[in-house]
Amino acid sequence: LESLVKAGALDSLANRDVLVSNLESMLAFASRYQKETATGQTDLFGSEFSNGDLRIKLALKESDITEISERQQITWERELLGIYLSKHPLTDFEDFLKNNCKPIIEIDEKMDDKSVSIGGSVTEVREIITKKGQKMAFVKVADLTAEIELILFPDSMSRTAELWRQDTVVAVKGKVSTKGRNGEAGELKILVDEAYEVSDQSADGGLGVPFGANTEPRVYIRLPNTEDQENLSKLKIIIDESPAGKVPIVLVVGPDDSKQIIKIPTTVHPSEKLIENLKIIFGEKSVKYQ
Repeated sequence: LESLVKAGALDSLANRDVLVSNLESMLAFASRYQKETATGQTDLFGSEFSNGDLRIKLALKESDITEISERQQITWERELLGIYLSKHPLTDFEDFLKNNCKPIIEIDEKMDDKSVSIGGSVTEVREIITKKGQKMAFVKVADLTAEIELILFPDSMSRTAELWRQDTVVAVKGKVSTKGRNGEAGELKILVDEAYEVSDQSADGGLGVPFGANTEPRVYIRLPNTEDQENLSKLKIIIDESPAGKVPIVLVVGPDDSKQIIKIPTTVHPSEKLIENLKIIFGEKSVKYQ
């Protein structure tokens, strides 16, 4: 352990596999030593022992230490230490959560059966098999304010199963539920309808990528006020004057905590001129093509 500390392995957490391997060797060595000591056979180890002292030599080569991502490092910190030492996994997504998700701490009993969008880091996953042989899950997600349990029934679980890993940052849309197993009042939960992983790319720009939006290229337009007839008329003119293509335009409408998407049936060719014209009308951060 002293060798590992001096080498900086524990500081960088870049050498977990080497650490585990050395610890296993140490445990096996110590077990052998105890057995030999109990039977009076300590002399088998020769010069490695002096006056009953146990000296274990560990070597850590520079080639054993590899580059790791920041996300992987904080995951190892949580696994090895039980805390996030260098930074919280949500630090880089504070703006996204603020602009697109309702803080978990603000969800209460008055919101029962109402739709809500939240985001956070997966802290715990428990999967079960139903009587029909289908998989569902109970997942705990925490943002920077609180933690809440998500319930994924078989349908939503089958569509989002790859998301539910510890430390994954997710955005979730679903209904608030205060009912327990017997229909009585219980802890607050969210029955998940849709979910997606929040990556550095999807969080960039502040628009808020809609759920399931990463399946095909689209042009997204944030439109908080659906009664803005002037801008809607301008949008229609731009679409009519743009060359036809294969990329749909999607309106992201409604308040931040309960966004809805409206897919316009006409598809376009997303030229730079089209995107720039849309940004002039709706604002730089309200238009996104991906």
